[in-house]
Amino acid sequence: MDFNSYLDKANDLLSKDIVVDGRVIPVKYVAGAAGAVVGLSALKTYFNGATNTSKKRLDGKTALITGANDGIGKETAIDLAKRGATVIIACRSSEKSNKALADIRRASNNNNVFLESIDLSDLDTVKAFANHYLESGRPIHILINNAGIMALPVRKESKQGYELQFATNHLAHFLLTELLLPVVKKSAPARIINLSSRAMYNGVIHFDDIQLKKNYQSWKSYHQSKLANVLYSGYLARQLKGTGVFVAAVHPGVVRTSLSRYMTEGFMYKVAAVAIYPPLYLVTKSPKQGAQTTLYVATSNNVNDSNSGEYWADCRVVHGKNKYQHDKAVEDNLIAVSKELVAKWL
Repeated sequence: MDFNSYLDKANDLLSKDIVVDGRVIPVKYVAGAAGAVVGLSALKTYFNGATNTSKKRLDGKTALITGANDGIGKETAIDLAKRGATVIIACRSSEKSNKALADIRRASNNNNVFLESIDLSDLDTVKAFANHYLESGRPIHILINNAGIMALPVRKESKQGYELQFATNHLAHFLLTELLLPVVKKSAPARIINLSSRAMYNGVIHFDDIQLKKNYQSWKSYHQSKLANVLYSGYLARQLKGTGVFVAAVHPGVVRTSLSRYMTEGFMYKVAAVAIYPPLYLVTKSPKQGAQTTLYVATSNNVNDSNSGEYWADCRVVHGKNKYQHDKAVEDNLIAVSKELVAKWL
C-alpha cells in the first residue's frame, strides 16, 4: 500500500462514527482520547526513571537511614528490610516516627527494624546518637544520609546558630559520618550513600559567607548544601579508597514528598499547589520510585572503587553537571571549614 492510499484509508476510518448505548461518538474523538492516554502514559513512564532490578539479599547486614519516617527514606527502609537487613531508622522521636516504624515492620514482614532518636538540627543529639551507636558494638554495612530540608523561605538557624539548610543537609550528616566511620570501615564491605539533588548543578560553596548571613536566598542555600553532599562524597571516596567502603551521592529525582512543605506555606501557595498538581504529577516520582537509585547503589554488584565518590541519577553515574565536582581543592576547603564548625563534637 502506498502512502497516499494509507492516508485515504486512515481519513475514511476517522470520519466514521461508533454507537455506544444509542449515543453516536465520532471515531476521531475516541482515537484522540486513546492517543492522549498513550502519550501521557509514555510521559509518566519516562519521568518515573530507572528501576533497581537487583534481587540481592541482605540477611545479616545492618543499614542505618536518617529521616526514614517519611518519603524516600521510609520506602528505602521497607525495601532493605524486605531483603532481610536489620534497619535502624534515625529520626526525631514522635508519633509520626513510631507509626513509620510500625508501617515498615508490617510492610517488610521484618521485626528487625528499630527507631533511634536523632535531631539533625542539633549537633548535640548527633554526637549522642553516634556515641550510643559506637558503644552498642553493632556494625553498619549501609549508611544512608537521607534526611533533608529544602527551600526555607526565610533564613533560620540550627540550635548551634548555623544556617539551617546547610546545618541539616550537610553539617549534621558530615559529623554523623565522621563519627561512625570507624564502625563502617570495620564492617567493610560497606557503603555510604549521601542524598543530594540535581539542585547541586547550580551550587556554589560560598566560602566568604557560608552561613549566608549577608545574602540569604532559599534556593541559593539549598543549592550550596546539595553541592556540599557531592563534594563530601568525592572527598570520602578519596580517603576510603582501598578500604572496601564505597561512597555515592544520589539524586532521587523530582519526588512528591514532604520535602517541599516549606514551598507551600501560606494560602496562595496552597492554592497554586492544588492548581498545578495534575500536570506536576506527570513529571514527578512517587517516594518508591524516588528510592530506586539509592537502592541501586545500596545493593548493586556494579559498584566499586572505580565509581566510588560519583554522583548518581536514574541508577547510573552522571558526569559534568557542576564544575566543582571532583575539584580536590574545593573538596578539601569544604572539609576544613566543616571540621572547624563541628570541632567541638568530633
